[in-house]
Amino acid sequence: MDISLVLTKRYPDAEWTLNGDSYSGLNWLSEGDAPTLAELEAEWAQVEYEVAYEAVQKARQTAYQADSDPVFFDYQRGEVTEQEWLDAVQAVKDAHPYPAIVSFDANTGEGSMGAQVATGVTALRGNQFTLEGHTFDGWNTVADGSGDAFADGAEYDFSANLTLFAQWLAVPADEEE
Repeated sequence: MDISLVLTKRYPDAEWTLNGDSYSGLNWLSEGDAPTLAELEAEWAQVEYEVAYEAVQKARQTAYQADSDPVFFDYQRGEVTEQEWLDAVQAVKDAHPYPAIVSFDANTGEGSMGAQVATGVTALRGNQFTLEGHTFDGWNTVADGSGDAFADGAEYDFSANLTLFAQWLAVPADEEE
């Protein structure tokens, strides 16, 4: 987590200094209490997403100007078809996809896992949750396991935001010892 980035994005009017890159180096100079580490961590995935989204917007703007705008002008002059122009726009979108966020839910388990932000096919983070008397059995898009299943560390295309719920198998009592 980039603490200075979270502070800059979420507390733009606050005054603070940061010695190093850990929360212990935060010196809060503004009125009121400094945000807790847990509060900053809770904001991190959304801030990371916003920064990635802004970067894609800038890249798309540059690519539209270089690649699809000239085709649009050709289309306006009747030199190319509307479909050729639309294809040029789609090529820019395909080359610069927006990021997505995958959130991980313990689903009655314990522990914490930050959300994962990525663009394109990426391996999902490994499980960090635990549930006493149970073993982790992968992820599912529905808490009761009736949705789409994902193995721990499986690849996801990050084409849409997603919440994954931990799936648990009870360990038989005679195996718990």
